[in-house]
Amino acid sequence: MSSVRLTDSEPIELRAMALVGETNPAGYVCHVAVLPRTLRVQNNQNVETLGQRPPVEEHSVKCNVAGWQDITEDQIHAGLAWIELHSPESNLVTYSVSYKAYPAFDASYNDNGEMYDRQFSCVGFVLCLYDEAINRPIELDSNFDNFPSIALSELMEVWPEYASREGVRARAGLHGPGPWKIVMPAYAFHALSEELDKPFLPSSFSDATF
Repeated sequence: MSSVRLTDSEPIELRAMALVGETNPAGYVCHVAVLPRTLRVQNNQNVETLGQRPPVEEHSVKCNVAGWQDITEDQIHAGLAWIELHSPESNLVTYSVSYKAYPAFDASYNDNGEMYDRQFSCVGFVLCLYDEAINRPIELDSNFDNFPSIALSELMEVWPEYASREGVRARAGLHGPGPWKIVMPAYAFHALSEELDKPFLPSSFSDATF
């Protein structure tokens, strides 16, 4: 496993299912998704990715950071199949898939105990992908209650165009004035770093950068 900040001068080759992240001008990682195919990338390169933005679909991401694990071709195919299963066009599952920033992943059930909707944030989608399909969980502490609380003022540093709108926040699961123990996209890259203890437990809002 490894994670890096990309550079303008030295492209690196990333395999399918590698994580790529986009940073905003303040240096916070504001989005994470995975590559659908092997690709050479460098800093600020726009590439097509798969993930939750919403909806679950292929979309362009400006690459500034990357992370990966050593996985097999079979694991790559399993990951792609899981993503396809959760795409809007899929008719292979009995539940819908929707976006929610908080919690990072969740599910809704009817009175019979049947799941009818799964919700993911961008990082929640990646965490579940690696856990459920690739079978190589990203080593992020699983007790999100231990994560630092993120204040609204801090959230606006990461997603100013969304966090400033109360209605948008509420639809994403961020009710009230905060703070919230949000799983930030940068945490996945810290969890893939060879230099940090595992499982990675973020300690402050500064870990929202990478």
